[in-house]
Amino acid sequence: MANLGKMSEEMFAKLKGGIKGGIKTIGKMSETEFQELKNSILKPKPRQLLNAEISAYSASKDETDDNPNETSIGTRTRVGIAASNNEALYGKKVKIEDQIYTIEDTMNERYRKAFKNSGKLMFDIVKSTKKEALDFGRKNLFVEILD
Repeated sequence: MANLGKMSEEMFAKLKGGIKGGIKTIGKMSETEFQELKNSILKPKPRQLLNAEISAYSASKDETDDNPNETSIGTRTRVGIAASNNEALYGKKVKIEDQIYTIEDTMNERYRKAFKNSGKLMFDIVKSTKKEALDFGRKNLFVEILD
């Protein structure tokens, strides 16, 4: 089980024991441990926002490679996934326009080279239909990296 940010395993065990044994057990924490626990719960992780160019695609052969229903990592192409030109983001979740996407696909080599050469970050999000993808167009937006 995760240990709430910077909380030590020992402190987490005390909290877990306190919850199981009744709230009085938590009172046995030192003031330092209590403050650390409070800070790890109340202080949110800083948001990581990046400016990127966003486009959209649908699972059709003319917009992808010869296997449009499969991502580059072998999962099924579907709404809720995205491609990125930055390989370090594969598997991560990102938030684009209040929608959460998981990076499970790669973009064409020319876009990956653009990132390597200039640092220009790009995402391509999956839409249900070609019309939706075309209607989305290309946008420069802030993307929040969630994990």
